[in-house]
Amino acid sequence: MSSKSIGIIDSGLGGYTIFNALRKAYPEVSFTLLADQKNSPFGNKSLEQLQEISDNLVKALVERDIFEIIIGCNTLNANVMDFLTEKYPEIVFHGVIDKTVESLPKKCKTILILATEATTQSHAYQKAITQVNQNAWVDELAAPHLVDLIEGLADDVDIDEMLEDLLASRDKVDAIVMGCTHFPIVASNIKKISDATIVTSIEPMIDFLKGRDDLPLGGSYVLTTYDPVRMERQIEQLFSKKEFVDFMGEK
Repeated sequence: MSSKSIGIIDSGLGGYTIFNALRKAYPEVSFTLLADQKNSPFGNKSLEQLQEISDNLVKALVERDIFEIIIGCNTLNANVMDFLTEKYPEIVFHGVIDKTVESLPKKCKTILILATEATTQSHAYQKAITQVNQNAWVDELAAPHLVDLIEGLADDVDIDEMLEDLLASRDKVDAIVMGCTHFPIVASNIKKISDATIVTSIEPMIDFLKGRDDLPLGGSYVLTTYDPVRMERQIEQLFSKKEFVDFMGEK
């Protein structure tokens, strides 16, 4: 089943980090980001809530004839990937966790996963890393309010303070994995505190699509379930880009 666009689902600006990078790398390819900012953040939701949220997002993209979807949210990837693939066998789903783990430098032996509560509680990264490197030491750290600060356009002082508190006892690791696609937005803040290698999902997702000759061509779109003007303002401030954002959902 051909897809008119490659869909990306997330709770908000994290999905935009993936969308923005893919659009730059593949400008002729059609990408559609559906950001469910109405239900953001996802990291504190129950499994049942995550299943309902992801189901609604997939249905919305299917209505636009989109049958290939990137789960641009680690929380959804860790908790509802099996649910989605079983419910929608006709759709091709791509997760970010396995691809991010595959990109970890071999030299990194001590690894910190910075993620949401739901992702750390799933131990998805720990399981994926130990499958490819049984000698790796993996620590998982939840940053439950960091997504809210990013979406709320908090200033660097507040973000730095939170990160310093979070990372105070974890300064001797080889790599810090951004286990939430929002977190690359504050990678520069983390670099002020830690010398560890920062690993994100962005480059792995770009590399993943290389060499494909069946990618759908056309325009790219950003949709939100909340306030398009607000998301446009967020993107302009954090990414220095003017982006048209459309509304999807019930007003």
